[in-house]
Amino acid sequence: MSFSSLAKEELLRLPLGKNCCVMSELSALVQTSGSLQLRGGGRVRVTFRVESAGLARRIFRLLGAGLELTPRLHFVQHARLGGRRSCVLTLEDEAAQKLLLSLHMMERGEDGGVTLRRTTPRHPMTRQCCRRSFLRGVFLGAGTMSDPEKDYHFELVAGEESLCATLEKLLEKSGLPPTGRAALAYMHDAVGVRAVCAFTDDVYRVASWLADRPEVQVKTVKDYIAAPKPNGYRSYHLIFALTDGPGAGTTAEVQLRTIAADFWAALEHQMKYKHTVQHEQLIRDELKRCADEIASVDLSMQTIRELLSERF
Repeated sequence: MSFSSLAKEELLRLPLGKNCCVMSELSALVQTSGSLQLRGGGRVRVTFRVESAGLARRIFRLLGAGLELTPRLHFVQHARLGGRRSCVLTLEDEAAQKLLLSLHMMERGEDGGVTLRRTTPRHPMTRQCCRRSFLRGVFLGAGTMSDPEKDYHFELVAGEESLCATLEKLLEKSGLPPTGRAALAYMHDAVGVRAVCAFTDDVYRVASWLADRPEVQVKTVKDYIAAPKPNGYRSYHLIFALTDGPGAGTTAEVQLRTIAADFWAALEHQMKYKHTVQHEQLIRDELKRCADEIASVDLSMQTIRELLSERF
């Protein structure tokens, strides 16, 4: 399971929250996972199509909690996508109208009739809790996120310009303006450097040199050489901020590892980011075994170096 799927599963377990938050999340999911169909004669249909059964359950609960609506649920099998199933939730006519009215997409006239005014929701989000719920809904419906311990990447896909404009305003109100300068200040690895060293001692020597630089303030240190990850990954990570010069305030990540560890990491990365891998557990076990052997080789080469440097 991808890191993005794991993050979404965790979010799906969160309580629905207050009614204003429920409607904010629904507003986001309508824009990212919903579609509107006008069928003439005042008839209307709203459909949510998602691949995650967990997200389908959450939409079902949101509609019930916020509007006392019960959508029709069915599944669609995709023959061209390896038999993958999509979950489809459908609201028809009066139920769909109730949702659209609550999201200010429809308006009711003096005669009791309803008219479609806009194709995107305009649910007010004046509270911080509502803004968080909306951003959560956008991520659940159209977001991706990679493991921050690897090549960190966070993305929200806006299919409409109106959603893009809403996201920009919400990010600014949250103190995260969508600008290059903000990215450099708030994303710790927007700037990244990888230094490959011959020996393990060199890794610590370079790390010490960086930490002693007057224009650098070290924020975080993660020593995966002394404490490797469960998969066998070994590297030394430094996150630091520049304190002087034109780039003052910019944060960067430096990864330090040996030649042998870098060779292993390149193969592990290639395997992990393929869409489908046969015998995945066998490959992971072999990679872990290779990582341990490579660490042993690094230690042996370090010992040989120390012996050669001695004066007999």
